[in-house]
This record gives sequence, C-alpha cells and structure tokens, in this order.
Amino acid sequence: MSTRRSLEACFAALLLACVSAAALAERAPDSTVAERSRIARERADVEARARAGEAACAREFAVSSCLQKVRAERRAAVQQLDRQRSLLDEAQRKQRAAVRLARLRERQAAAARESVK
Repeated sequence: MSTRRSLEACFAALLLACVSAAALAERAPDSTVAERSRIARERADVEARARAGEAACAREFAVSSCLQKVRAERRAAVQQLDRQRSLLDEAQRKQRAAVRLARLRERQAAAARESVK
C-alpha cells in the first residue's frame, strides 16, 4: 500500500510539474515574440544608422577612418543584439526540453501505475 501512495505522490508531483511547464509554455511565446520583435527593430535601426553613417563618411575628407568607426559601432551593436537573441534561443530550447522531459516522466508514471494494477 505504501508503494501505491508513493506512486500517487510521485504522479501528483509530476502532474504539477507538467501543468507548470504548460503554463510557462503558453505564457512564454508572447513575451518571446515581443522580445524578438524588439531585437529585429533595433537591428534594423542599427543598420539604418550604419548606412547613414557610411553616407556621411563619403562626404568627409578622411573616409577610411570614418568608415572604420561606423563599422565598429555597427559591429558592437549587432553583437549585443545577437547575444540577446542567443539568450532567447537558449531559454526556448531549455523550455522545450523541460516540456519533453515532463511528458516523458508522465508517460513513465502512467506505465508504472499500469504495472502496479
């Protein structure tokens, strides 16, 4: 009888984890989509500023040093946005893995319950 209670407690904990993961999965896409949109907008702004800066450099006497500066600023800004996108990608991968693991554990618990009956 204690084995059955242990299995029931395990199943209840697993069910709670699945519900929590599902709730997180439902809520996360909205914030993730908004964050990805923000990053895309900022990247487009960086590219536009870089093009404008390169055009302004063409009007200067020291074109090469001006272009190097504009390109370095663009590169730094794009690297920062890429790091932010990578963090989002990593969080999304971890979330999907947690959901898969919860589903697997749920199936294992169901199989264990079936074998006890």
